[in-house]
Amino acid sequence: KFRGLTDISLKQLDLAELFDANPSFFENAHIEVPNFATLIDDAAKRIAKTGQSISVTRPFLLPAQREAIVLFQKALDQHNNALVKELKRTKSWDLLEMSTANLAEPIHKNIDFVRNSEGIQKYNSFVQQQFPEILTYLEEILGINYVLVDGRMMIIDQQTKAAMPPYMASTSARSLSGLYLWLKHLAKPNDLLMIDEPELNLHPESQIKMARLFVKLVNVGIKVWVTTHSDYIVKEINNMLMLSNNFENHENIMTELGYTHNEILKTNDLHAYIVQNGTIERIKTDHLGMLKST
Repeated sequence: KFRGLTDISLKQLDLAELFDANPSFFENAHIEVPNFATLIDDAAKRIAKTGQSISVTRPFLLPAQREAIVLFQKALDQHNNALVKELKRTKSWDLLEMSTANLAEPIHKNIDFVRNSEGIQKYNSFVQQQFPEILTYLEEILGINYVLVDGRMMIIDQQTKAAMPPYMASTSARSLSGLYLWLKHLAKPNDLLMIDEPELNLHPESQIKMARLFVKLVNVGIKVWVTTHSDYIVKEINNMLMLSNNFENHENIMTELGYTHNEILKTNDLHAYIVQNGTIERIKTDHLGMLKST
């Protein structure tokens, strides 16, 4: 039994609106509900007494609109600043309604992430400290290097050595710049990376390498949630799943095909689903990988 109950007036819960009832019906009604801060505190103390650690999963989402956000975030901020000035002058709330866009929360959060990208660069993630080769691998996929100049990101082409701001770089470099920053500065073990359509703006060879990147991340302790239409990504994930089996000439085949041991995907680390016609189907696996991969 947990301690701590909070007394809440039912009027505070807007039940009148919920049930389309007279608000006076709930005027003096109260209900006792758990104090969730206290519940969490009690649970943490009980777990600590067992000697176990508490693992927290923090999601980080890269929506399909991520490239446009990188490109237009400053323009959005300039628009908002101009709108605030006009509101102060006119005091017209109709202007606010007409001039603001209704964006999904993940897009708002990604805009905030891009806006604060300079501030997060003072932090070093466990990926940067323990697995810097993962960051290098991501840059190699894109054929560029992400560098900081006076606290601002610049992109250097690995062939020409030309440096340019993100708005002049390729769409793929902009699209995955947020992933690079998050991995380098904020990612922690057990975090959840959620990325919508990672194949955007990538050639087939690069899509295959992105699949390998995701498995590398899983094998260092980052959970990865991907939604994709790319057969290249799905089939490469299937290839790495098959590498978890014991078969003849396993090591020789891995070497010949250029796989490393941190690109082996264990069956227990994969949950795959196909979403179609309003249904979600869990995909089963066997020694040949996913039984349905397209």
